[in-house]
Amino acid sequence: MSDRPVINIASIIDAALDLVREGGWTGVSARGIAARLGTSTTPIYSIAGSMESLKAECLKSARRRFEASIRRPFTGKEALDIATGYVVFARDEPRLFRFVLDCLSAEASFAIDLGADPELPAAVPGPLEEIMKRLVASGHCHDSATRALIFAHGLACLASSGLAAMDDAEIIRQLQAAGSALRPLTERPEPC
Repeated sequence: MSDRPVINIASIIDAALDLVREGGWTGVSARGIAARLGTSTTPIYSIAGSMESLKAECLKSARRRFEASIRRPFTGKEALDIATGYVVFARDEPRLFRFVLDCLSAEASFAIDLGADPELPAAVPGPLEEIMKRLVASGHCHDSATRALIFAHGLACLASSGLAAMDDAEIIRQLQAAGSALRPLTERPEPC
């Protein structure tokens, strides 16, 4: 029986994401992954292909984790739960949060077009686009959903940078205390 580690795409992605957590994507290399897995770089490249392919797979995995966080039921209010999950993910996985946003910003602008069709907030990529769609679908007008997203994103950036140490209850309190900027998260939606 061999003591060789089992190397598959899942173990490679997990090792790469551990390296992202330690130093961002710039800290990820085939050698670093191989060292974590106790192997040479050969199986890394033969299984994962290129580093660009691996980065795409890591982004998919990180986005699934992000999605799981924004689906958690923190309060029972869908929009508030989404915003809370967004900030919690940023707090708990600061480098994965940054990795997801950095990858998506390379693909699209983060400018939010306030005049955009509320059904197609196309200027907001990935998880942010999904959050906007959910807010609008739950009855919030595009402008109020945009304000809510701006506040939640700012709070998430503070949490991910370590400038604002908050537990879940404090995150919820901050989101609720935002007042009129987050009215759509804490009250019944206003007509647009």
